[in-house]
Amino acid sequence: MSAASDAVARERRRLADELHGGIVQHVTALSLAVDSALLHHADGDAQATMAALRSVRAVADAAVRDCRQLIDGLCTDA
Repeated sequence: MSAASDAVARERRRLADELHGGIVQHVTALSLAVDSALLHHADGDAQATMAALRSVRAVADAAVRDCRQLIDGLCTDA
């Protein structure tokens, strides 16, 4: 392998690690929080539904923030 292909492979691994450690975790948390909101809604528990929806919002905000940081890092690493 050449130095250039080694560098590309390292960068791909780094990106995969960042995506898995950040964004994938956020999407998983979003899925669980939505499930929780749906269950609470089905039970007629408005307070718990709203709490779960606030969690969805917080995790979505964190996911957007992580995406922006990842994109910014890609743009500045070039």
